[in-house]
Amino acid sequence: MSSMAAAIQCRDLRKTYDGKVEAVRGLNLEIQAGECFGLLGPNGAGKTTTIEILEGLLEPTSGEVFILGHTWRENEREMREWLGISLQETRLSEKLTVRETVELFASQALGRTEAETGSGDRAGLQSENTVS
Repeated sequence: MSSMAAAIQCRDLRKTYDGKVEAVRGLNLEIQAGECFGLLGPNGAGKTTTIEILEGLLEPTSGEVFILGHTWRENEREMREWLGISLQETRLSEKLTVRETVELFASQALGRTEAETGSGDRAGLQSENTVS
């Protein structure tokens, strides 16, 4: 692994379920900022488990994870504020307008309701009647 700070780095990452099923076995990984990376493997290879650990959704059994030099254990709140995660399948409701969809996602990301954000102003939305 290089000495330059990586965007994502895992050292001897392991995840075991019920002390029996070894989902991730000693993964060492380094992804540099700006690098395009794909995690490929057959079903059951530990891809989803690895991603969930990197996202801070799962705690590893052992090993270290660094995201831009930070760890979930030491910087969870800050990391949740500045990391964005796109799930495998994001389905948009056909019953919501574009504005309502953006407001919904913004309220979830910011942890605020529409009333608290001023009807979407925090999300950078303009009134539907505004012509640019």
